[in-house]
Amino acid sequence: MRTRPALLAVTAAALAVTLQGLPAHAATGPFIYHVQPDEHEVTLNSPVDEQCYDLGQARGLTQNDTNRDALIYTEPHCEGPVYSTLHSGSRHAYSHIIESVRFVR
Repeated sequence: MRTRPALLAVTAAALAVTLQGLPAHAATGPFIYHVQPDEHEVTLNSPVDEQCYDLGQARGLTQNDTNRDALIYTEPHCEGPVYSTLHSGSRHAYSHIIESVRFVR
C-alpha cells in the first residue's frame, strides 16, 4: 500500500519538471503603439502571454492586432489597476499616457 503514494509522488514530480520545460505561449500578431513626444511608432510582435511590457510614455492610436486581449496600465511594470482592456482586433486613441501592457487569453 505504500508504493501507491510513492508512485503518485514520483509521477507528480516528473510531470512538474516536464511542464517547466515547455515554452511560454505567445500571442499571434502585432500590437502597435506610439511613444511620446514624437509619436514614434513601435510594434510588439507576438508578445508572450502574461508577460508585462513597459511601453515608455505611449499615447494616441494603439492597435491590438494580436489574438489576445491587452490589459493597459498607466503605471510602469503593470502596477496599479488596469486602466482599460483593448480587445483582440481593436484599436483606441488614448488621450492619457499609458505605460505598460499585459496580454491575456
